[in-house]
Amino acid sequence: MVFPNFDRMDWFVGGYDYDKIDNPRKFQNEFESFKSRVGKHTPWFDALSSKNQWDLLFLWKKKKYFAKENKNQVSLRKFLYEMRKKRKFFVSKQKLRESALNNLFN
Repeated sequence: MVFPNFDRMDWFVGGYDYDKIDNPRKFQNEFESFKSRVGKHTPWFDALSSKNQWDLLFLWKKKKYFAKENKNQVSLRKFLYEMRKKRKFFVSKQKLRESALNNLFN
């Protein structure tokens, strides 16, 4: 798997300033934790490009932050379901099948 360059995080389209990252390993650990929590959406998540996987993580973090600020509840399951419908995170059926088979055999 290809990881983003932690020296420059300008590939993420968001409101955060990532010019200086104190602990890049923290982001890697968050990504691995997020990946394990995806659940039944694992084949879809694995079929995404690495950039889209990281974008999904940061979108989830942003949604969680604003929900906490507004004292609302947020569900990862509902969030993933919404993101699967978006064009940016579309995965063809062929890639989805290949990913599901790779998960079964590996």
